[in-house]
Amino acid sequence: MEIISSAATDAKHVEFLSGVLPRISIFSTLEYDQIRKLLYFISVVKFEKGETIMKRGDVGDRFYVIHEGSVEATAEGLLGKSVIREMGPGDFFGELALLLNQPRSADIECLEETYCYSMDQGSFSQLIEKNPEIGEIIKKAARERFENYR
Repeated sequence: MEIISSAATDAKHVEFLSGVLPRISIFSTLEYDQIRKLLYFISVVKFEKGETIMKRGDVGDRFYVIHEGSVEATAEGLLGKSVIREMGPGDFFGELALLLNQPRSADIECLEETYCYSMDQGSFSQLIEKNPEIGEIIKKAARERFENYR
């Protein structure tokens, strides 16, 4: 993984994320100005073809939104490795890891050179510290989502 820049420094990144972030459950109730604040804590990262973004069982400490490229989520089953899902631009994964620190449930590997937006646990903590109202909204949405999956 190579960190390229902050998402808030380029108009194309701001436009893309302003459309995608409201679709992610933990960010869906944020107002536009709150989403703009969120962008300062998101990095643009690059992965090479074949690079593994995460491994099943790893502790989750980062979430991703795909900007360009594609990835494949796989898991080991009784019959070996199987593809759970292919993802491309606008798809996201790992968002609950910011709050729950749960182990990853699948391997994610790049099918081609891929650019993602990413927020790590440290940046998320800074966001909440500097913007407690955003933190409360996100935590509430995450609790609701988690309750729906139990």
